[in-house]
Amino acid sequence: MSFYFQFMKPIIIPFIITIMLLTITAGFWGGVPLFVMPVILYETGLPRFIQWLLICLSAGICFSIVCIPFVLSFAKAYAVRKGIGMLNSFLISQSILIVFAAMLFAVFYSVVPFMVA
Repeated sequence: MSFYFQFMKPIIIPFIITIMLLTITAGFWGGVPLFVMPVILYETGLPRFIQWLLICLSAGICFSIVCIPFVLSFAKAYAVRKGIGMLNSFLISQSILIVFAAMLFAVFYSVVPFMVA
């Protein structure tokens, strides 16, 4: 984890620009999983929990698409430092980002309706 923070320190301005881009494009990475995916999954007859899980994972995937350049550069530096394959490092880093974003979306998706009511 400390390597990640050391890696991100010199590229803080592009990271801030990416965060701004994520807030501007919230309709894409939040709207598509929230409004399009339930319609598609409703027709499949899957249980509600599986539908909710797939919606959260699709939100994580849409969110992580914007961060691919950062994950690629981090994976390259991490692979050189640890002596492992870059593809393996990239897939692990991208998977962690997808799961983390999906968990954040799941918390938001579960808590906000209770706050509104």
